[in-house]
Amino acid sequence: MKRDYDLIRLILIDIENNVQEWSEAIKSRAGKDTQVINGHVELLVDHGEVKYPKDPKTGRHQVLGNGYWMPMMCKLTMEGHDLLDDIRDPSVFKKLKDKVNSVGGQVSLHVFKTLAAETFKSAIGL
Repeated sequence: MKRDYDLIRLILIDIENNVQEWSEAIKSRAGKDTQVINGHVELLVDHGEVKYPKDPKTGRHQVLGNGYWMPMMCKLTMEGHDLLDDIRDPSVFKKLKDKVNSVGGQVSLHVFKTLAAETFKSAIGL
């Protein structure tokens, strides 16, 4: 699975909006494949942008039996809020994607977040 930053942006927006089910935009972006959505949520949890409850007995994340990450149990961390604030605006996000595409289309999340902050600062005149 390749990281899909469009999907990551949509996931962060849905989590911030406290949705009960993933939006149609997310399902459409992921081709209605819950494995793709779950993989991206797991990446966000592992990297610290999203917090997801763990079972106190097993220490494992409380996903459904089919591995489904429930959006209503996801919470944005401060890092997640910061990232979303930097990429929320569609025009800023487009500029960011253009930068990423100019170097081959794939960058690490660390580089993506750095570019996102720089792109957002530039957009607001800082």
